[in-house]
Amino acid sequence: MKKEISNLFDEYKESLAIKGLSAHSIKSYLSDIKPILKFLEENSFEGAANLFLHNIYMSGYKSTTIARKIAALRRFAKFMNKTVSARTPRFDKPLPRFLDKKSVERILDNEELNKNRRDKAILELFYCGLRVGEMASLKAEDIMLDEQTIRIFGKGAVERIVPITGAAKKALIAYNIENRHGTLFVNRFGKPISSRGIRDIVYKWSRKALGYRVNPHALRHSFATHLLENGMGIRTIQKLLGHSSINTTGRYTHLNITMLIKEYQKAFPLEKP
Repeated sequence: MKKEISNLFDEYKESLAIKGLSAHSIKSYLSDIKPILKFLEENSFEGAANLFLHNIYMSGYKSTTIARKIAALRRFAKFMNKTVSARTPRFDKPLPRFLDKKSVERILDNEELNKNRRDKAILELFYCGLRVGEMASLKAEDIMLDEQTIRIFGKGAVERIVPITGAAKKALIAYNIENRHGTLFVNRFGKPISSRGIRDIVYKWSRKALGYRVNPHALRHSFATHLLENGMGIRTIQKLLGHSSINTTGRYTHLNITMLIKEYQKAFPLEKP
């Protein structure tokens, strides 16, 4: 039975790869369904699913974690040609975290960072709207310096072309992009940097500049927020970020309104709650 479960795991992993999911997404889905596979050793699929659901509801997980695990279960059930009846908890998605322009400048203009050409290029590109997985899979051939654009393969292997800043172009030239081939960012052994390694780079330099670590996504969110503040349309920002749904990008509009209210309350003390 264990051998059959092992084969099932491998088949499911292959099916996720065929769908064009990122390595990070595949790893997450596989991690979430491992308990189900364990339950399947001695139970029917329905029994295993019920045990899985009971465990996550009683676990004390946050609503977002429960929702993610249920989504993983549903995806796996679809692969098995089964159906799952599960209650997804309701929760309000937090607004994206972002940095103000001065904080971004403090990170990117760090003198010590400027001496590290690889890390400088990575941080500048995050401020062009890339995701961590997109950064890790970026190829030298995807950089078009003459047009000052890059080709990105985002979620579901969807391709998009986005412009890069002049600072990012300058950093890529300093990184000797024109003489590089294959995976763009590599470690000291010449191997591709993992997503975790890229996160650590952002943590390192943000801590040096600001005194606390910043998640790479915060730079992506900052990029989008600053564009919105400068008057760019939400549909254009959607394309730059690679969002499949305008609702996802629309969260930045709510963020901007929240910022507007705070500024209003600062200017008019009597309006403070």
